[in-house]
This record gives sequence, C-alpha cells and structure tokens, in this order.
Amino acid sequence: MDTNDLKIFTTTYDNHSFSAASEKLFMSPQGVAKAINRIEADLSVQLFMRSKAGIKPTAYSHNLYNKATELELMFQSINAPTDDTRLANEIVSVFSTYGFLSFLGFNFFQSFQADHPETTLNLVEFPDSALRNMLNDHHANIGFINGPIDLKKYDGFFVARNHYRILVSPDNPLYQHPSLTFADLNGQALGIKGKEYDIYNRHLNKLIKRHTVPASYFETSEDTFLLEFVAQNLGVAIIPDFQVELPQFADFIQAHNLAAKELTRVEFMRDIYFVQVLDATLSPGEQAFRDFVQKLVAKNNS
Repeated sequence: MDTNDLKIFTTTYDNHSFSAASEKLFMSPQGVAKAINRIEADLSVQLFMRSKAGIKPTAYSHNLYNKATELELMFQSINAPTDDTRLANEIVSVFSTYGFLSFLGFNFFQSFQADHPETTLNLVEFPDSALRNMLNDHHANIGFINGPIDLKKYDGFFVARNHYRILVSPDNPLYQHPSLTFADLNGQALGIKGKEYDIYNRHLNKLIKRHTVPASYFETSEDTFLLEFVAQNLGVAIIPDFQVELPQFADFIQAHNLAAKELTRVEFMRDIYFVQVLDATLSPGEQAFRDFVQKLVAKNNS
C-alpha cells in the first residue's frame, strides 16, 4: 500500500462506489478495484462488501479511513527524498479536543499539506483535561480546544460550533416525536461522553437546571459504543450532529434506522476555538497553519 492506493481508498470510501471514485480520480473502475484489492491483500482484510447493489464499507474500512491522514503523513515521511530540502521539513504538532478532527475532515488537512509541502502535520486528539495539560506543558504550541478559552493562557479565535442531538432507536416511544423536550429525557437511560470531557459537565448542568432526571447514565469515551447503546434500545444518547453524516457512522445509523432528534427551546452545543499558547513563539510551520485556519474561518463567515 502506498499514498496513491490510500488516496484511491479514501475516495472510494467517500463516494461509496468504484465507478464514482474512478470519475473523481480520472481512472478506470477496474483500476480502482485493483487498488482496493491490493490494499486488502496487504492488510489481509476485506474493506468493502461487494454485491450487485454496489459496495458497502466493513468495520475494517471504517478503521482504515479514520487513520488515513496519519498513514498518508507516515508514507510521505518514509518515501521522502533525503535531499537538504526534505531534511529541513518542519513537523508541526496540532493537538485537538476529541472528535473535532473528524468534523474538519480529511480534505481540510490535505489542502494545507498541498499548499505547504515543506510542512508535515502531526495531528493528535486528547480528552479535554489532558489536552490543556499538554498545551500548557508546551508539548505543542497550537490546537483546537473547547471554549470559552482562558485568555491568560491562550490567544485564539472562534472556529466552529458543534450542535448536539438526541439519538433514538425506532423501538423507543420517543422515536415518534418530531422533536424532544428535556421532560422527555426523564426516566430514560442516557448515553453521554465521560467525565474526562468538558461536554460531560455542560450536558449535566443543562439537565440539572431543567430538573431532568434520567434513569441512569452510560458514560464512555468511544463514540461507537454510544451508537450501539441506542441501536440495542438500551437508552438514548447525546451525540454531535455532524457525526450523523460521517461515513464511518452514517451506514450504522441508517442500517439501524436511528433518528437524531432536536431538543426544543434549548441547545446542547460546544464552541471550538483555535488557540496558541500565550507565551509561545510560533515556528514558520505553526504560523502557516494558524493563518490557513484563520483564512478558512473568514471565508466560511463571509
């Protein structure tokens, strides 16, 4: 497997079709299929279920897609020519609150790499408390964190707002409601992100202020457990709305006919900021990444 095969895989995964991927990549469908076969042979796994109706990603495919950025950067490092220019390449560490890199997407980071081939990104996600500790200890100078930000420690700017929804199984009576209220969550088993994430306390504070008392809490750091929790009708779960659209989750949600319901009169949400450690001097690569993010934010808000 090389970077070209990895690109073919991610394009196939995003488009759910060999033929659609071939059009995007200006290849033949047979060429795309051969590349996927090579990766499957190299890894000894099946990435797509083939049928007359088309292809469907397997669990192995979801896992590989989640690691695609890291793998591509690794291949770039391994295959890079050892001339003075490449040896001088800067590795820029970008730390992020958990799940936000998936929100930004693979193409976001690919665009930066294409514009800045002299810089290699090292992308790492952490639970929120660990993330702040890592930034404060200067293991990285820049990152994406939950707001509001401590202006005594960071300089930064707003990037995006993630809204949260209630995920419900069709076997749950709440499934028939077009939208939900806090009162509807009374007596429900509720799946949420665990205590190591800022969003845990925010969710609980909202529930307490509105005198909402779930029957129990299922806490986890693993998003797929929350989906399985709902699919088995063990309760409902709070998830970010963008997660419903991610390829690695969308197929599961659709297969189990799960629904993401809005809460009326109040919002579950988190604001994400790009920050740099206040007393840190940014390297050229770090400054380039900050500028790249800032321009994209400005473009999206224009």
